[in-house]
Amino acid sequence: YMELNAACVTDPFLMPFTEEILEGVAGREIYSFTDGFSGYHQVRIAQEDQEKTTFTTEW
Repeated sequence: YMELNAACVTDPFLMPFTEEILEGVAGREIYSFTDGFSGYHQVRIAQEDQEKTTFTTEW
């Protein structure tokens, strides 16, 4: 699997720990929620451009 692993695109943004998330939102007045799992496929991207597209957030 080493060749397959080498060909895979890695994710440079690891999910933060729950404590880090809670510290970041503590004391805020406005909160927002995005369904990254179901919502991901709601943005239409041309087939030929899908491999070149990424979504990056602070979280």
